[in-house]
Amino acid sequence: MFAENLALALGASVAGIAVALLGVRLIAAAAPDNVPRLDQLRLDVAGVGFALAVAVLSALVFGLLPAVRTARPDLFAALREGSRGASGRSGDWLKQGLVATEVGLAMLLLVGAGLLIRTAINLGRLDPGFDPVGVLSAQVMLPRVGYEDWARVTATFTQIDDELRLRPGVVSAALASQVPMGPGGGSNGLIPEGKAIEGRNAIPSRLRVVTPGYFETMRIRLTRGRAFTAEDRRGRPLVVIVSETLAQRAFPGLDPIGRRLACCEADSTGGPAWKEIIGVAGDVRSAGLASDVDTEFYLPIGQAPPDAWSWLQRTMTIAVRTAGEPAGATSLVADAVRAVDPSVPIFQVATMDQRIGRSVAESRFNTQLLTVLGVLGLGLAVVGIYGVIAFVVARRTREIGIRAALGASRSSIRGMVVRQGLAPVLVGIALGTIASLAATRLLAGQLRGVSANDPLTILVVAAGLVTVATGAMLIPAAAATRIDATVAMRAE
Repeated sequence: MFAENLALALGASVAGIAVALLGVRLIAAAAPDNVPRLDQLRLDVAGVGFALAVAVLSALVFGLLPAVRTARPDLFAALREGSRGASGRSGDWLKQGLVATEVGLAMLLLVGAGLLIRTAINLGRLDPGFDPVGVLSAQVMLPRVGYEDWARVTATFTQIDDELRLRPGVVSAALASQVPMGPGGGSNGLIPEGKAIEGRNAIPSRLRVVTPGYFETMRIRLTRGRAFTAEDRRGRPLVVIVSETLAQRAFPGLDPIGRRLACCEADSTGGPAWKEIIGVAGDVRSAGLASDVDTEFYLPIGQAPPDAWSWLQRTMTIAVRTAGEPAGATSLVADAVRAVDPSVPIFQVATMDQRIGRSVAESRFNTQLLTVLGVLGLGLAVVGIYGVIAFVVARRTREIGIRAALGASRSSIRGMVVRQGLAPVLVGIALGTIASLAATRLLAGQLRGVSANDPLTILVVAAGLVTVATGAMLIPAAAATRIDATVAMRAE
């Protein structure tokens, strides 16, 4: 018996290692770029050795003890158990405990997967605050040599903007220091008019320097006021457009249009440079669909602070809305940039749909991984349930035959078998629920629109486990109803 268990354990280990090798390759291939070093995931000798050691230990624990018990049988106990029509009651506790453990682990994994799946559904319904369809983005950086003067930097970016809008197939175009979910950008503190010019009154906000066509190109709605025009340049009144969240925070309950904010630079007297709010833009999920909206403000490129190009490193992001497939507009963008300055590089080229996909790539990967683990755990639990119930039916053949001889109906026999099998399942679900209530708190930072202890998810998973477990029991339960009483008594 011990040799058989050891052979089974080693054979299963070899099969498991083969599956693990395939799984590691699949994980590395499916891993998003923003998960560091996951593409370097490998199954090394230490991992294989650990798996084999666990297999041998399992064979020792679960094979040696029954072997010892068989070698030194307690005849009186065996006869006593046999007289009750059920054998190895103490062994049944161990089997049921293993089933409960498997069900509990499956419950834990499936609840986590369920929460992440609901998060993915909720993220798909979120409005990012702009229309990504048909928009291509690409970064451009002006070289340091020849662009020391901020006025030339501004003029060059404006020329690129003009060139883009002249290209055939371009619906609209703009440049921004950062597009939503893209690299670059910066932040600054704004002080609302009427507040003391002190750090404690500053509202940290994300800053975007944009060309006049930015809101049209990204289709960010303006809820109040107007967009920037070419007239918003140096020598004209300083203006700013703020997000709805920033407007509510800076001027709660008031109309922000015409009010002023101090930020970014000093005026000619050395005092704060006050900028008049000319528009309020809808909130944008700039850091990704899974992120909260930020307080944001926009400055026209013609009024960018002189030191802005220093901390922006003379870099802007092009956004082009095309009439056709945006990915095919890369050459169009490159031609427009080369027409202004052939030395300017283009990089970080991506459609806005791709940027949105990358922002949720890690969450999607975690969902897929946890779902696969949950399904594997469920599969192990189903196999365990089936095996235990089939074993119990085989060991209780005489008892079931006697019940049938005394007139027990098939439905009552089937119900007896299922009820006995449900006991460890319900215990496992209870343990898994308790574990999930504690463990899912680790996922709280990745959840959106659903709580870590969402009762609906727990109930759905529990109901699913009971349904699947019952299905696994029906095959041996059906076999129990077909036991012939005469054959069963003669076999005993």
